[in-house]
Amino acid sequence: QVNTEAKLDSLDSYPELFRDEIGELKGMRAKLTLKESAHPVFLKARQVPYALRPQVEAELVKLQQENIISPVETEWPHP
Repeated sequence: QVNTEAKLDSLDSYPELFRDEIGELKGMRAKLTLKESAHPVFLKARQVPYALRPQVEAELVKLQQENIISPVETEWPHP
């Protein structure tokens, strides 16, 4: 049997990992290696239910203002 309460108490030992704000991973780089024969495939954007669009737009604006996401111009678009 697992003592869930004890495990939750151990989260207090690492407060920097469990803040209410979004963190940032620094010092790491990623590299994508594509096959020479690879070519872009255009995929249609996923539909957002009409009733949720204002909330989705507001969240995207918020994430952009916080520099979490940014618009990208690419020939490899993906929804």
